[in-house]
Amino acid sequence: GIGLTRINDFLWNASLITLSFMPLNTVDALGGVLITDWYTKPDDVETRVKVAVYFLTPELRTDGIIVNVYKEKYQNGIWVTASTDPAVADKIHNQILESARESKEFNSSTAIANFGFSDFFRRSVLHKFSPLRL
Repeated sequence: GIGLTRINDFLWNASLITLSFMPLNTVDALGGVLITDWYTKPDDVETRVKVAVYFLTPELRTDGIIVNVYKEKYQNGIWVTASTDPAVADKIHNQILESARESKEFNSSTAIANFGFSDFFRRSVLHKFSPLRL
């Protein structure tokens, strides 16, 4: 949960990549929290959204993250909370999981195994020099 949590590197990196089009507000790997700032699409300046991702486990699991999406509409000179379609949060959640799984598969592919390094060395190199590690 929230607090000093070991997080899954693949989920963390996939979240950063998935949300890279939005400005980030809170980036706390130790606390397991990633929150974007408000984002407004150029073609809809009267609607803005914010996304929060909470990391719950160091394992790459479907229930390892929670994604919340917040939406506001500009009405009468103020931003007002608006309802969000739960499918949006589900879509972001699924994209993060898919990206994390693909990254993990890439990092453990047989191409790396063909170098002839020991399993220990291969795991160490993958952990420290993962192509998506930020």
